[in-house]
Amino acid sequence: MVALSALVSELLRVGLIDPMDSSVVGDVQIVDAEVDSRAVTPGALFCCVVGRESDGHSFVEQAVRNGARALLVSRPVPVDVPQIRVTESSMRRATAEAAAFIHGHPSREVPVIGITGTNGKTTTAAMLGAICSAAGIEPEIFGTLTGARTTPESTELHRAMRRAVDAGRRIIIMEVTSHALELDRTHGIAFRAAIFTNLGHDHLDFHGSLDAYFEAKAKLFAPGVASGLVVNRDDEHGAMLIERIKASGRRVVSYGLADATSLSESMTRSVFSWEGIEIVLPIGGRHNVYNALAAATAARLLDIPTGDIASGLRSLAVVPGRLQRVDVEAPFSVYVDYAHTPDSLRAVLSTARETLSNHARLHVVFGCGGDRDQSKRSEMGRVACDLADLVIVTTDNARSEDPDEIARQVVAGAADRSRVKVVIDRRDAIVQAIGAARADDVVIIAGKGHEKGQTIGAQTFEFDDLVEAERAIKSLIGDDQ
Repeated sequence: MVALSALVSELLRVGLIDPMDSSVVGDVQIVDAEVDSRAVTPGALFCCVVGRESDGHSFVEQAVRNGARALLVSRPVPVDVPQIRVTESSMRRATAEAAAFIHGHPSREVPVIGITGTNGKTTTAAMLGAICSAAGIEPEIFGTLTGARTTPESTELHRAMRRAVDAGRRIIIMEVTSHALELDRTHGIAFRAAIFTNLGHDHLDFHGSLDAYFEAKAKLFAPGVASGLVVNRDDEHGAMLIERIKASGRRVVSYGLADATSLSESMTRSVFSWEGIEIVLPIGGRHNVYNALAAATAARLLDIPTGDIASGLRSLAVVPGRLQRVDVEAPFSVYVDYAHTPDSLRAVLSTARETLSNHARLHVVFGCGGDRDQSKRSEMGRVACDLADLVIVTTDNARSEDPDEIARQVVAGAADRSRVKVVIDRRDAIVQAIGAARADDVVIIAGKGHEKGQTIGAQTFEFDDLVEAERAIKSLIGDDQ
């Protein structure tokens, strides 16, 4: 709980409100900050963020009815509660600063690690969490597997961090998206370390260009944001980021595949040497070796002993929907993976292709999400066709788009369409791919991974790739248990 006058003083101190426009009539106690009027609880500060589709100023009456004691606004509104005025351009940063101040700056009490990149954030976070647990440092992880948004709104984020710290968590590991960085959701967080995994083709519907996408990611590595910087030097944009950091006179710790010596890989396991110790990963794929190197390098930055790093990675639990094997006995193998970008699909299919036995075939089932970056669809079709023997293009989360049109755009990138089938119904597509599998074949079901639903139009239906694959295998081999 903080006094509104103290919050005003803080926003003045950090330069987010004009001293000539900072008077607030009345002083009240504030216990929370919120951007959703429906979620406002008594004693909250309602922050009137102007978004792409809605304007928070239009919902102040509902917020006040729900108990808002004060408002953060960019223009005056006709309600009888104290109002702090900021510019529209600084509203999101002011909202984040207010949330951090109200909740006592939890990021200053425990280390916070931010992980950004197109692919690998979730797995790297899980790996670093396992390492911290092995070292006796209880972690809290925020990301794709823990909430509706990979990186929540700043008000939710600071509230959740405060709960985590109060519950005894000793480190916070956070996936940080380009959207979150562009929209200042992580503003006001004191990051102990920032990790850059890679940059590929994604989210250009939001950012407009690959350069703009990279600049959004790079904000996590700007001066004053994170004290420790860990970057993948093998990635083209990672190398660019390293040079930028060095040019500013700051230190960066890099990692790359050369750090993993004596590497042996399979679909379910990787073993290599790192800093003189053996690392055993209970998850396959070259891309997951990179994820492990990112986590291990960050852990050393946190002074975690190499023995705990090895122990943590060895004990890594299944990361849902990340090269997750369908656990049903069959003469072929089926994996579910979240791969939904050209690079991630290439990584998963390349891993499977390299580990195929003689005469075995690789099948892939995937689609592309609607109302998202359309420019990557044909590229994903090309990647799938280049690497798989049978490609079944199906529906992902079509949302408001026509699934047939999405599939047409995917297929347009395929060089050899004789190996491509379009099966719009995802359940049927999974059944057909598994039904076509022979002994030693590998089937990859990509795109949705851990998700438990499928959104078509305005409705979300229960759908789980893992469950559907299990059902299809059991039906095929006559196991009705």
